Amino acid sequence: MKDSPDMLILREKDLTKEEYLELARKVKKLVFDMGNPQNGKESYNKTILYLHNNIEAAKVLGIRNIHLSFGEFMKIKDLRIIRPFFDSIGTSVHSLEDIRLCNEAGFDYVFAGHIFETDCKKGLKGRGLDFLREVVTEAKMPVYAIGGIKTSNEELCIEAGAAGVCKMSAYMTI
Repeated sequence: MKDSPDMLILREKDLTKEEYLELARKVKKLVFDMGNPQNGKESYNKTILYLHNNIEAAKVLGIRNIHLSFGEFMKIKDLRIIRPFFDSIGTSVHSLEDIRLCNEAGFDYVFAGHIFETDCKKGLKGRGLDFLREVVTEAKMPVYAIGGIKTSNEELCIEAGAAGVCKMSAYMTI
């Protein structure tokens, strides 16, 4: 992977916990075998693996990075409960109230979105670059833009103050 992403979040909502654990085990092996900081190998691939919501799978597999849905965060409420198990904890925000709660909680990063229209959120208008700017201004941690991000608009997100961008469809289509 010449242009490997900085982070890969394994998100699969349609699997049982056991199925997700097995998938995470396979993905971990693929990511770690390619060489990255998590296994001490030196190579061009520096992708860091995050699991989505599944704290138990992360603990079992020794994956020290987790991305929580905002709903999952609201169930936990106090990140100190899980902090000892993770080097990095993030979530996604969809309002200024969300980012204020994240500031208080002590997240390491947030995704703000959806910025542009996207097939993942059919029929919903993107929140736009002004929303992204407001979140960046309010945030006490790095903010990454998500939702409808393409090569043609990612620089606009960076100019709006985002620390980076998140892509899904762009990596899944040829």
